[in-house]
Amino acid sequence: MISTTDGPVEWLKDRFVANFIEFGQGPKSQIEILLVHQTRVDALFLDSLPHLKGIIRLGVGYDKVDLKACEERKVSVTNIPGYCTEEVAMSSIAFALDWARGNSELESKLVINPARWQKHSVSRLKGFSDLTFGVIGAGRIGARTLSIAQSLSFKTCYFDPHVDHLLEAQKMLSLDELLKASDIVSLHVPLNDETSGMITNSFIQSMRPQSLLINTARGGLLGNVNAVIQGLEGHHLSSACFDVLPDERDVEGSILFQKWKKGTFQGRLRITPHNAFFSQASQTKLMTDAAFEVDCFLTHGRFNQAII
Repeated sequence: MISTTDGPVEWLKDRFVANFIEFGQGPKSQIEILLVHQTRVDALFLDSLPHLKGIIRLGVGYDKVDLKACEERKVSVTNIPGYCTEEVAMSSIAFALDWARGNSELESKLVINPARWQKHSVSRLKGFSDLTFGVIGAGRIGARTLSIAQSLSFKTCYFDPHVDHLLEAQKMLSLDELLKASDIVSLHVPLNDETSGMITNSFIQSMRPQSLLINTARGGLLGNVNAVIQGLEGHHLSSACFDVLPDERDVEGSILFQKWKKGTFQGRLRITPHNAFFSQASQTKLMTDAAFEVDCFLTHGRFNQAII
């Protein structure tokens, strides 16, 4: 049987009429394929589903799924990696364009002093061809972000030890080298042991002065919130843009969110509510790709693109 903890129940009911069971409404022992979105899948959770064979993570990242525990219990896992590539890339580009033209800062200045009207300006502004757009993590989304940035005349570079020769972007041999060379730093890495908490004080201080930091990837990449705040206060960071936060269960408790809500940095701190992935098209593709993986498992006993 197929079920979901926090996915689209009605869609699943319609799509898999004969095989669907509502989670918590029937015996968990009947569930063999489970679709999850925000649910944290750990050993204890898995032990409550004795006949589970496969998990589909409704999204790109799978850091909330304990792969080791799944492997030990012979539970296969897949994700939906390509459903929102364009959306996340364009969200990062949108943050970059807003910063490159100073729109949010100009708007903030106008609110404070409308009498200055055309006298308001942002002195740091340059032409796009004079700015270097750096990407950390050159997978599907990172590569697409670089491609769009190049089409807009930005100079481009990337750091990803797993990727060689990408488009016409310059490959940096170290993270530090990219940070020092980039006016815009956009993160597109998964959250894992290697990347967790990677945005530290030394990360911020290694960035080029008056540069922009963008994170549309995972909130857990931000290891030191105070480093970002201090970077903005001292203007070493020109701006910082986040679509994700470290603890999204308590957004209002975040000092970063509180500073944003108060308008402390006058358009230099941008926060959006973890929506970079969303569009009508991406949601349709998410469901289409998930259905394909379910069909593969029902037909062949395995996922088409299994992680484990």
